[in-house]
Amino acid sequence: MTTRPVLPYDDRGEGPALFFVHGFLNDASVWTAVIDELETDFRCIAVDLPGHGRSPGNGAGTYGRDLVLGDLRAVMDETECGPVVMVGHSLGGYLSLAMAIEDPHRVTGLAWWVRDLASGTRTHASSGTILCGHWQQNATYPRGWK
Repeated sequence: MTTRPVLPYDDRGEGPALFFVHGFLNDASVWTAVIDELETDFRCIAVDLPGHGRSPGNGAGTYGRDLVLGDLRAVMDETECGPVVMVGHSLGGYLSLAMAIEDPHRVTGLAWWVRDLASGTRTHASSGTILCGHWQQNATYPRGWK
């Protein structure tokens, strides 16, 4: 089995770790404005998913959920970020939830970015709303979100 390269990522700030995962056809730069605001209080790690942004494609058949979750784990391991709050949009939200379910020891919270429908076309994550929840192992939903 060929080893996959660690995904390109940005790592800024200090404090509790936030791990940003973008949506389909975006890249890590979609989080720039949000990270600019948060990096004084949080360590912010934003990845480029395979085939997006600075990340080269891995070839046909290499984009399955389990493989990409392995790529995210590799970034977490390389950065030694410890348990993180996963912040996701679209595909990134799906992957964040999957990570919380499969590796709850890696995830202390989940946040999903939701586009502000009144603002029109989204260009950066700062034009939306972040919805947060505390992840509980063995829960079917984040605490307080019934």
